[in-house]
Amino acid sequence: MEPKAKLFVGLIGKDEAIWGPVERKTELIPFDFSDYYEKEMGAPLHRQWVSFKTLINPADLPELKLKAIELEQRMAKEPSKRQVNIDPGYVTETQLVLASTKRAPHRIYMGKGIFVELTMLYSGGGFKPFRWTYIDYQKYDFFFNLIRRDLLAQIRDEG
Repeated sequence: MEPKAKLFVGLIGKDEAIWGPVERKTELIPFDFSDYYEKEMGAPLHRQWVSFKTLINPADLPELKLKAIELEQRMAKEPSKRQVNIDPGYVTETQLVLASTKRAPHRIYMGKGIFVELTMLYSGGGFKPFRWTYIDYQKYDFFFNLIRRDLLAQIRDEG
């Protein structure tokens, strides 16, 4: 049987942005963990995570990242001035995985310029970070625990 995963996106932008029908979302929080996006998008920036009801195959994550890039470009006011950063990822029973276009030693290349990384591992009742896990993901691990709970309930209900 193919594994199932719960899709989520992390959004960073100046305004509230929602990508499709959602199951859960966090409030907008100040994105003050890094100034990485300020030159491109301005300031102040906000972060939000959104999860979706439809389950995905984890193998689809690279293609979902390419669709997110396309959406970012369509929403941009200028070619190099995104209005929002969309980072898709997924939660399984044991993992939180992110897609990225940035190369790093802990990321695995999946083709078409897309890398994936194991961002957090579920163990002992919660998600545990690695040294490379972004601070905002660590601070909002409770949201990813809720997504995991939704995933397990949905798998159970679908039999």
